[in-house]
Amino acid sequence: MENLIRERNALQDKNRELEANGGQSSDKAKQLQAELEYYKRTHEMSMDKFDQKFTEFSQELNELTDSNMNMKEREKKYKRTIH
Repeated sequence: MENLIRERNALQDKNRELEANGGQSSDKAKQLQAELEYYKRTHEMSMDKFDQKFTEFSQELNELTDSNMNMKEREKKYKRTIH
């Protein structure tokens, strides 16, 4: 009978320990989930900024290309008028 009581007490102690560890694991999982969400938001913001800069650079490149082509055309016309 005493053996059963000791085993029951040991099982209850182990159960309390596991419950405490489970709570800690749950807290850790929530903390890691919050960190993951933070990094996701930060990454999304960085990608949005990158996309914006890329669009700006693309537009500028297109404008410069058009300007260059116009200047070449003007140069051709100018050379024709001189010769």
